[in-house]
Amino acid sequence: MCAPNPEVLRLPTLLDMLDLEYSEEKTVLFVVDSLGLAAWHHVLKSWIINGKVKSAETRAAFAVLPTITILSRRAIFEGKLPSRFSSEVHSPRLERTLWTERYKGQGECFHNAEVKGFFDSLAKGTRRICVTDTSWDKRGHSINPLSDSISTAATVWAEKTPLIRMIQEALLSEYRVILTADHGQIECRGQGRPDVGTLAEERSKRVMIFNDESLCARTAEKWTDNFRPMGLPQSMFLLFASDFNSFDFTGADSVSHGGLSLEEALVPVAVIS
Repeated sequence: MCAPNPEVLRLPTLLDMLDLEYSEEKTVLFVVDSLGLAAWHHVLKSWIINGKVKSAETRAAFAVLPTITILSRRAIFEGKLPSRFSSEVHSPRLERTLWTERYKGQGECFHNAEVKGFFDSLAKGTRRICVTDTSWDKRGHSINPLSDSISTAATVWAEKTPLIRMIQEALLSEYRVILTADHGQIECRGQGRPDVGTLAEERSKRVMIFNDESLCARTAEKWTDNFRPMGLPQSMFLLFASDFNSFDFTGADSVSHGGLSLEEALVPVAVIS
């Protein structure tokens, strides 16, 4: 995430990179919540086999740590690390505002359910369009690893998601189509729930956030080592679940995100043709 190599892609600078690479082209950016590299591989394979798209050139980018939506997806729209975010609370409305302000009359931002507005934007030739999709994240959190898997769920989602029609229409309208995600997800097993602190996000089982450094350190002694990524607000102290564990009922199997694994931290940046 903090490597000095300028060739390493990072979500907080992704829009700057895309604007530089495709400055003269109309682009649509699809941001799929929680679609990690492994899940994307199965989605793309399904789309190609079923003749939905021809191919995609995929690169990997580093998400913001911890890999929770309130930080990782917002970093795309803010174009900054969390320590430099504005004071406004994260919301879809804020994402839309940040996008339209960035492109000053040349950009529009939609949720995947706003199909008509998206098609109207294509027809108008809007230069920078963004579509956020949360349906995959909802599907991912419902996976039970005992009877389901990320790969199977991704293949089924790929066959049913309306997103593919939007991608096809953008390609027919001669847009450069890019797909990325805010973070990935992993299968994990509960190691128990500490009775102190607060969850970083209601559905995040891989990280806990404290506003008290000493409380975080005391909890870490019992549960797992705490680690502080760069670029976070000074008042945010984190406790990550170790390995492929989660802060859930002991032995409970689930799929979640928020932690430090490569499966959570690496996301696709795919140019679809």
